[in-house]
Amino acid sequence: AAGNFTHTDGVINGTWEVQGNLTIAGTADGGNSGGNDDVGLGTGTITFTGTANQTYAYASGGRTSHLRVNKSTGTVTPAAGTTDVAMNLFTLLAGSFTAPSGTMTVGPRQALTQTIFTISGGTFTHNSGTVTFAASDVANSGSPTFTVDVPTTLTLNHVTVNLTDTSWQTPAALTTAAGDTVIAAGTFTHTDGKIKGTWEVQGNLTIAGTADGG
Repeated sequence: AAGNFTHTDGVINGTWEVQGNLTIAGTADGGNSGGNDDVGLGTGTITFTGTANQTYAYASGGRTSHLRVNKSTGTVTPAAGTTDVAMNLFTLLAGSFTAPSGTMTVGPRQALTQTIFTISGGTFTHNSGTVTFAASDVANSGSPTFTVDVPTTLTLNHVTVNLTDTSWQTPAALTTAAGDTVIAAGTFTHTDGKIKGTWEVQGNLTIAGTADGG
């Protein structure tokens, strides 16, 4: 899309590049697995590739597929009035990405073990917001592990781990890749699911009654 890309409704599969701005409507569907596979899941990639500055706009309730940033120049920032965003997967390859000042939700509604948050290059700015790792609908599916892979260390502001619907079998887990450390400069909240890997908390820690250890 040499211009703008709007995800209004339905799931997105395949490979898409956006050189303009991205809009995610409140009716956009990240997808939902039909069990232990990716049936119904939005497995597509939407990649910011434009050389100019780009924005993303988001309406509450929406979720898009795999959001990627691979820019030689320019920035990706929230559009005016956008304070949240939600996606199945996030990858920053190159360029500058600024998270929203509210909540950035990352995680698929499915049960497959996979890497859900990747930074291999570029600059990630947390914008004093919260990153919530929130894979869901993983009940009765074994024990999936979701990985956060960053260049050795990454400092976020607030971090929430909320892997829901995991009570029927062994709870799902969120882990950092080998050798990686994720730092929460603000509050770290463990709401649900297991936590593995290496995490540092510089603010306060909250452990909910639904948290599942590590």
